[in-house]
Amino acid sequence: MELQTLQEALKVEIQVHQKLVAQMKQDPQIFFLSNQNADLKKQLHELQAKITALSEKQKRVVEQLRKNLIV
Repeated sequence: MELQTLQEALKVEIQVHQKLVAQMKQDPQIFFLSNQNADLKKQLHELQAKITALSEKQKRVVEQLRKNLIV
């Protein structure tokens, strides 16, 4: 995956995460509904995992690009 593609994917996942967090903050009563609360927490954890994985891939790509520039 090239760097630009990774950055775009990371941007999208971060935006989705921000929207979900904003939605949760906007409607505090959602926390009292256990099914919805569990589902939202699961979605947040999945998004965080995707963001972390994409960040790690991006880091490896950048490191490789730097190595290539040195050589």
